[in-house]
Amino acid sequence: MAAFGFHDGTLEFHLKEGEFRLPDIEVAAVFAVLYIMYALGALFWGYLLTYKMEKEDVSVLLGFVILTTAFLFVGPAPFLPIPPYLWIVYMTQGAIGFGGAAVVVGSFSMALKKAIERGFPDSLWTYATVCGFLFSAITIGSSIAPLLSRYATENIRYENAAVIMLAALTVW
Repeated sequence: MAAFGFHDGTLEFHLKEGEFRLPDIEVAAVFAVLYIMYALGALFWGYLLTYKMEKEDVSVLLGFVILTTAFLFVGPAPFLPIPPYLWIVYMTQGAIGFGGAAVVVGSFSMALKKAIERGFPDSLWTYATVCGFLFSAITIGSSIAPLLSRYATENIRYENAAVIMLAALTVW
C-alpha cells in the first residue's frame, strides 16, 4: 500500500533529523504503532465485513477518509495553524494503520465476491488468485512509494510531501 510505503522512505528521516530528533528506539515505536493498528484493524474490519456489515465499498471509502485525514495532520500540512507534535504523529500512525486495514480488507473481500459473481468457482484457486493479484498491487505500491516520497521529502520537506500523498489519496 502506497500510504505505508510513503512512510518507509520519509518518516524515519522526519523523526530523527527533522523537528523531533528522536532516538532509534522511539522511531521504532512510531512504526510499531502503525503496524500494530494495521493488524488490529485487519481483525476488526474482517470481523465487521464478515458478520455485521457486508458493505465492502463503505469500508474502503471509510478507510480512505481515515487515511486522508491522517495525512492532513501527520506533517502537519503547512496550511494548518498547528505545530508538529509527537503525539499527533503517534495518533496519525495509528489512524493510517487502521484506515489502511479498512482499504485492504475491504478491497480483498470485494474483489473475491466480484470474482465469484462473475463465474469463478468458490474454491481455494480463486481465493489464491485474487489474493495474489491484490498483494502484487500492494507490493508494487509499497516498492515505488518510498522512492518517490524520499525524493519529494528531500526537495520540498516532509510536510509538503505528506500533502502530495493526501492529494493522491483524495483523487484515488
